[in-house]
Amino acid sequence: MHTLSNLFNPIIAKPKNTLQYVEIPPSNLLKPYIRCFWGSFHQLLPSGKNKQRSYSTIIIPDGCMDIVVDINHISNTLSAAFCGINDAPFQTAVTTKTATTSTFGIRFYFWAVPLFADTTMRDALNAFIDVDNYFYDFRKKLADILLERPSLMDQIAAAEEYLLSCLQASRPMDPNILNALYYILKTKGLISIPAICTSLTISQRHLERLFTEFIGASPKKISDIVRFQMIWQDMYYSRNRNFCDLAYHYQFAHQSHFINNFKKYAGRTPLEALQYAES
Repeated sequence: MHTLSNLFNPIIAKPKNTLQYVEIPPSNLLKPYIRCFWGSFHQLLPSGKNKQRSYSTIIIPDGCMDIVVDINHISNTLSAAFCGINDAPFQTAVTTKTATTSTFGIRFYFWAVPLFADTTMRDALNAFIDVDNYFYDFRKKLADILLERPSLMDQIAAAEEYLLSCLQASRPMDPNILNALYYILKTKGLISIPAICTSLTISQRHLERLFTEFIGASPKKISDIVRFQMIWQDMYYSRNRNFCDLAYHYQFAHQSHFINNFKKYAGRTPLEALQYAES
């Protein structure tokens, strides 16, 4: 698990922390499983100063699954949803935030969710569903605590306690899944599925069944998402705009194939994605 998380550090469409969005790393015990905790800081302003802000954002495939909790600190209510691994970009609905509302999220690496959830990931691809469908006692154990603790750091502390208790009760994952994921991440998604199966001495059909059950997507789809993420990180951090070079490095037939594939996952051309990230 530690090796997998060391190989994969996915980023979102707008990676920079802002006042509206911040990422907090987990404790060392949870680093192999949790990409980050994320959310908005809650600050209750004096009456009349709680300005409303409407916003929407684009979500790109990042190889993660999330629990998303929206909290209204005036009505003292919350909603909690589970977002499975997604293989296409989508625009979130326009929402209105005030200083009396906040969002808290737990972002799991895609290979780690089965260790915490109460059911398989068979239907998790592109799922956005009530958290109770995958985490049966999440509301029972965390809802009241999250409502009582408006501080993001306090919410993280409560979530970590819950997650560690789930981890202690979990069963080990099939080593064939972990080994296959190691090959995928190590090669940045460029290894073929038959090559993985040959190395593991298992059939492709069996590997696909394992991935569908525990991750919710086929090995090929996971490889494609990983490759996209590696490209996006390469572009974002190095500002690499040599698309011909990127196409060659990531084994695309030609530059137009690379750009079309990137748009499939980012919803934008490479240049547009970089501009959006900085906007």
